[in-house]
Amino acid sequence: MFVQSKEQPGEFRWQPGSVTQAICNGFWVVVEDVDKASPDVQSILLPLLEGASSFITGHGEAIRVHKGF
Repeated sequence: MFVQSKEQPGEFRWQPGSVTQAICNGFWVVVEDVDKASPDVQSILLPLLEGASSFITGHGEAIRVHKGF
């Protein structure tokens, strides 16, 4: 997720979204009707559900999946 920088007007910086934060901190994520989600969303969630130990964000950053996720 990109948010507007407070230091530089008109500049945006990447900030982890809620799912990325959940992956990093071991929080639960509840997804209703996951079978109806877009293929993009399903392709991100499937490796996590299968026990992947790392995750690549849309920003290209590799993130380690918390053991409690």
